[in-house]
Amino acid sequence: MYHLRTGGNPSPWTGNIWINANYFLYLAEKNYGCAKEARDLAVATIKMLGEDILQNGAMHEFYHSDTGASCYSLGFQSWNMLAYYMVQDLKKE
Repeated sequence: MYHLRTGGNPSPWTGNIWINANYFLYLAEKNYGCAKEARDLAVATIKMLGEDILQNGAMHEFYHSDTGASCYSLGFQSWNMLAYYMVQDLKKE
């Protein structure tokens, strides 16, 4: 079920953008021959995080799946750092 509710039940995991999920999808696309899709996902993810840093001075925990707007927990620096590996891969192209 797709929805963007961020509190209570059901979990916010059912609709929002989470960088750890994007990263694992990125790896799967790369490994299964979907290089263009992997690159597009990496670029979109990096751009979204960069815009968040420019606007808010930090990253958030997750993002709105329709707009890419930040949603919750400003200053979140955990799995968002996986985007670094996407940047490093794009530099190799």
